[in-house]
Amino acid sequence: MAAALPPCPFLALTGLPCAACGTTRAALSLAEGRPLAALAVNPLAALGWGAAVAGGLAALLLRLAGRPLPLLPGWPHRWRWPLAAALGANWLYLVARHLTAR
Repeated sequence: MAAALPPCPFLALTGLPCAACGTTRAALSLAEGRPLAALAVNPLAALGWGAAVAGGLAALLLRLAGRPLPLLPGWPHRWRWPLAAALGANWLYLVARHLTAR
């Protein structure tokens, strides 16, 4: 399935992977039950997809139990810099992996 995906335009233009390179492949690997492959392709995307699925399941279970979904006030402000650092570290990983694979 991953072979049918279009190439990354940023990679084609610059020779370097973009910050989101491998996100779809990570999702496909997770859907195929291969979490280690997903982590190798794009660690942040694999963790993000896992968190999204876990959050969705938790929300579904809360709603089925008749409980309200908790609000997270201040969440975006509090996590802005840690998320930016994680995105930067993930991109450095993708670039390093790409350069060492040559």
